[in-house]
Amino acid sequence: MSAQIIRQAIQATDIQTCEKTGVTEVTQVTASNDAASCLMPLGNNGVTGVTRQNQAPQWPSLKDRPCWCVYEMSTLKPDGKEARAGVWHHSIKETNGEPKPVDEWVCSPLRVVAVSAVGKSDFGRLLNIRNSYGDWFEWCMPMSLLSGSGEELRKELLNMGWEYNVNRAKSIMTYLFSQHPARRVMAAKQTGWHSSGVFVMPDAVLGEADVFFQSETAGMANYSNGGTLEGWQASIAQKCPGNPVLMFVTAASFAGPLLKIVHQGSGGFHLLGDSSKGKSTALNVACSVWGKAEEYMRTWNATGNGLEGVAAIRNDTLLVLDEIKQANPKEIGLTVYSLGNGTGKQRSSRSGVARTAHKWRTLFLSSGEKALETLMMEAGERPNAGQLVRLPSVPAVFGPHGAFHELHGMRDGAELAAHLNTASNTHYGHAGKAFIRALVIDDAEAVNAAFRKMKGLFGARNSQEGRCAERFALVALAGELAIGYGVLPWPEGTAVAAVQTLYKVWQAEQKAGHNEDTQILDAVATFLDRCGGSHFEPLKGSEHHTVRDRAGFYDDRPSGLGDSARVYLFTEGGLKAAVKGYDFTRTLKALDEAGWLVEKESGKRSKNTRTREGQKRLYYVQPEGVL
Repeated sequence: MSAQIIRQAIQATDIQTCEKTGVTEVTQVTASNDAASCLMPLGNNGVTGVTRQNQAPQWPSLKDRPCWCVYEMSTLKPDGKEARAGVWHHSIKETNGEPKPVDEWVCSPLRVVAVSAVGKSDFGRLLNIRNSYGDWFEWCMPMSLLSGSGEELRKELLNMGWEYNVNRAKSIMTYLFSQHPARRVMAAKQTGWHSSGVFVMPDAVLGEADVFFQSETAGMANYSNGGTLEGWQASIAQKCPGNPVLMFVTAASFAGPLLKIVHQGSGGFHLLGDSSKGKSTALNVACSVWGKAEEYMRTWNATGNGLEGVAAIRNDTLLVLDEIKQANPKEIGLTVYSLGNGTGKQRSSRSGVARTAHKWRTLFLSSGEKALETLMMEAGERPNAGQLVRLPSVPAVFGPHGAFHELHGMRDGAELAAHLNTASNTHYGHAGKAFIRALVIDDAEAVNAAFRKMKGLFGARNSQEGRCAERFALVALAGELAIGYGVLPWPEGTAVAAVQTLYKVWQAEQKAGHNEDTQILDAVATFLDRCGGSHFEPLKGSEHHTVRDRAGFYDDRPSGLGDSARVYLFTEGGLKAAVKGYDFTRTLKALDEAGWLVEKESGKRSKNTRTREGQKRLYYVQPEGVL
């Protein structure tokens, strides 16, 4: 992709247009003082006529009634009285045997410009609406909102600044059902990549296709724009170099749109460190890529169902969850699994019919003072490798100023944080769109090739570490692409360097073995520390000890250093109790590979042993693996 195309894609980010609505011709009309612009009556085929500038609008004659008209601006009735802008219903009423015109104002300007559908279902209508400020905007409304009395529809329209005649509420439904425009458009119920190759967002469709975001609310799901791209680059992006954590989260914010292209699933990073050290500021910086930080960021303080809905609306972009301590520690493990798997729970409607489960593909960022595994263990839950791979805890407070290394002329970390927090709520929402505008015209195979090369820069010591390494590599790729597209004003290679710094800090906290193997060994060691003197009885000797909840036996053997080394002979039930929650076969494999099974019969990981109670199959465990 040439540099010229990239620049054009980025320059197009700040152009705010009403694309693909078919109403540009109307909204650009400026009425003179003595004439108003309006839409003429809509016929059965839904064809709309436009009254040109300086042409007086013609109210329908008796022979053209009944009909609907949409007047863009206030105008004059045939009797010289003023008629406010909006949707009017023109009908006829018999008075003393003679037809008389009846003109009723129904609501503020509202046009139905297209029929939408998701495939062959989930039909909707593309609406153009003018709010109380006189601004036009569009909304792809699902037809389901027209069921019943239409109260939910009116409530949503009112939130947009629309107005209506409370005495003619039913007429609004009649009007909408009467419109059958010839135009057909595709609808998408989620943000992210559409089958047509475009990227759908609530307030924009990036790419070439007639696709619109269809939802029960016309809100932008916090994908809002403020300030300018240049302002974001100057006030936020240029304060990141020299600060590996800021560079890492900024690069990570661009990674979501790459997941589908490089065939990766959802996953995230948990920024770990003490309070008031800059973690939340870093998350604000990441949020500003897609929207206003204070509106875009969410917290862990939500139900699992609520987080599923948020994740779905963040599909192919970025999900940011601050303060993991607010999560329910009993549910946090399942929540992390769900976020990483990209699928919500299957739920039923009141009639018992299965509802469509939420689905998403996103990169998520989290923060907190404690790691995921710590929170789970404090709640009596045992973290497993799958959860830790989906949300690895990355130390984020290792600089001289907390999460910051370079202050860029600020007095201290607090001043830099204050600057970034303010800027994240001043200049926002442009960088993400600029990145996607360039990405949609880039070569997908070239992006994949770059990802394969990038993965080679992040060495892993085992498969579980390797899964995390791939996500670090994806973040590095996203950062370098954003640099190449001109979105990030950083020198080439600096994004990779910053991500490698965070990767090394994270990797230094990991043990060389498989995470799950390490957890199994830790579980056994913890059990022996806690219960080694109370849940085991001596294998030898004439004295018999009554042991409650016996886990096995122990045998003290000379160590060759003048003392003795204790070997624990677990029964199968005792060993399973020590590693509750882990697969037993996997447990034996981990103990064996670590050298903790010190005696075993050929082809087995246990040994048949004579005890006071007769022969028993026992597992000989010594934590250090040596006699």
